[in-house]
Amino acid sequence: MNFKLVDSIPKGEFEEIDIDQQFANQTDDYRQRFSLFLDRVLSLIEQKKPIKYTVAGMPTLPPKIADALAARNYEHQILKSNTDLHFLVPR
Repeated sequence: MNFKLVDSIPKGEFEEIDIDQQFANQTDDYRQRFSLFLDRVLSLIEQKKPIKYTVAGMPTLPPKIADALAARNYEHQILKSNTDLHFLVPR
């Protein structure tokens, strides 16, 4: 997957993901929450949806997500003025 520093937020509507909060109200079991989160993100990638996240909300991309992004030819964009803000843009 390509990484790119960008000066401004990419245009379009982005699905926001957060590994800790996405399914916090649905279950107290972290493994089950992570599984639900992973399924949701993989579904977004399959649909070629633009995605945004913060490093605080997802410090690293799990390997399954990174592999799916690369397979679908996504570009990983990072905002120069706020490197905590990341965008995953389908090409």
